[in-house]
Amino acid sequence: LRLKKQLNELEDRQIQQKTKDFIGESPEDKLINSLSNSHDSLLSRIRPIGMIWINSGKFTMGSSPEENGRDSDEGPQTEVTISKGFAIGKYEVTNKLYNEITEETPFKNKLPLLPVSNVSWNDAIKFCKKLTKEHRIEERIPSNYEYRLPSEAEWEFACRAGTDSAFSFGNNFIDDYAWNSENGGESKQKVGMKKPNNWGLYDMHGNVQEWVLDNYHDSYIAFDGKYGATSAVDPVYLDN
Repeated sequence: LRLKKQLNELEDRQIQQKTKDFIGESPEDKLINSLSNSHDSLLSRIRPIGMIWINSGKFTMGSSPEENGRDSDEGPQTEVTISKGFAIGKYEVTNKLYNEITEETPFKNKLPLLPVSNVSWNDAIKFCKKLTKEHRIEERIPSNYEYRLPSEAEWEFACRAGTDSAFSFGNNFIDDYAWNSENGGESKQKVGMKKPNNWGLYDMHGNVQEWVLDNYHDSYIAFDGKYGATSAVDPVYLDN
């Protein structure tokens, strides 16, 4: 048992050292959106995909019942802790990137910089797995890292970018930050054409709808007891 414990500790140290070789200092110690020492950072290795590092933190998930335009499935509000930092795409996945990784094109004659659309949740999972496999082979990411869909909580944390307003840019809609039916956004638009949120993420409002890891439920209370309380840590709900 003692030998087994020593071997496990040795393996853990080797994994930690390999990770450090790839990304330098711990990502959690980096400033949000920081690319200092980018030549030795994980984020620089996975360009040109474009990823933004999001530090761990706390936020209020969901919207107030008094918020204008609020839907009934946006609550109850819950204090959520995201305990680990993570990287998330700076842009929505484009047709070009999706095709390069999967060698599939959901619909022909699509512009390369449009966000990929009409893909299922399973398609999105398949894309993440293929991207993970390819980048591990190319040694762009450590073997204990993976690409996956963000949880609903992680997505909202990144979307809000430290704000508690209806939008990340305030309580009123502003054309400079998002597409809608009145400014030409009824059809899909090229990624990154509007201003980003405070953490450098584009198209978190408007353009195409985005998949998250969780199954949909009409109330946070349904999240297996992790929502509906006054607080939750890294909540995610997966049916089966």
